[in-house]
Amino acid sequence: REDISLHIHLCLLAMKTGKPIKMSYSRTESFHGHVHRHPAQMWYRHHAKSDGTLTRIEARLLLDGGAYASTSSAVLANATCFAAGPYRVPSVEIYGAVVRTNNPPCGAMRGFGCVQVCFAHEAQMDKLAIELGMDPVELRLKNALKPGDQIITGQTITGTAPVAEVIETCAQHPISVGSATQQMELPGGAGRTADPKNVVRGEAIAVGFKNLMFSEGFDDFSTASCQLLDGVATITCACAEVGQGFVTLAQQIVREILGVEEVILAPASTANVGSAGSTSASRQTWMSGGAVKSVCEQVRIRVLSRIAESHDLDVESLVIVDGGIASLSSDFSISLKEATAEPIEVEDTYRHLPTHPLNENGQGD
Repeated sequence: REDISLHIHLCLLAMKTGKPIKMSYSRTESFHGHVHRHPAQMWYRHHAKSDGTLTRIEARLLLDGGAYASTSSAVLANATCFAAGPYRVPSVEIYGAVVRTNNPPCGAMRGFGCVQVCFAHEAQMDKLAIELGMDPVELRLKNALKPGDQIITGQTITGTAPVAEVIETCAQHPISVGSATQQMELPGGAGRTADPKNVVRGEAIAVGFKNLMFSEGFDDFSTASCQLLDGVATITCACAEVGQGFVTLAQQIVREILGVEEVILAPASTANVGSAGSTSASRQTWMSGGAVKSVCEQVRIRVLSRIAESHDLDVESLVIVDGGIASLSSDFSISLKEATAEPIEVEDTYRHLPTHPLNENGQGD
């Protein structure tokens, strides 16, 4: 989705044979042909008061980008922005660098830089708890971000931030560590890559966070259209479904807003509707889902307005329920199929709130 791998081979074979080509990697080929997660060396220093309040974090991050640049610069930016973890800290100094090496190329992997630094900042929180003689859970709870706090890039949290709730819930529901004598419960399972005498079971808590969608001033958007005809809703959106569940999500949104039973998702194509952007950055649920929600709400308003005008009714009294339109102020009702004998269609582009590029001091959103 972010890097070129078998795409080139597919194009060359299609050009050579003049036929459609399907290609898939074996597990072994995937390790050779796809980008990998960036190996990282990280140096951290945490400062805190005796009661556990974080006062400053210093970190140096060095990522191995492999033989090609790919998305390394963006991964590094993410790693630095989230290097302190989901905690309040008034002062930070983060230095990050990525180097090109003769190792396999590294690029966009789930977590996008946040996974590496999560390992580091959570290890540090455990070490800090030991030094302070505190419970590691209590240390995390004391510094957990909440609405109104600022993260290290200067962005204020205006939405929900259930960091403390997540930590408390996890602490209250410890997992079973299993048995070190059952082979299938050991790392490696049937591959027998672990020897029971070398396995020590333990339990710990770690917490991290990550951004969603494109940010830092990027004009992120997605376009969708909705046609309602004979009580059937047809959604057109260029969102690439790669297993993230957009098909189910879109149908749920349509049924919730329009009250229809039958929902058709047209094949994804920019030939019939505007771009939905890439299926990456955990963005399609919010962006393309937002586009579908927007067009459905507009279609709903139009169909209710049409019925109100044609039957001399107050549009505010009309509701969509059980596959039809009913009036709350009279016994009037009509099926959606009848109400949409003439099609209603809306296309719209959805954008999230504007963001700003990081400045020379790493401040932005």
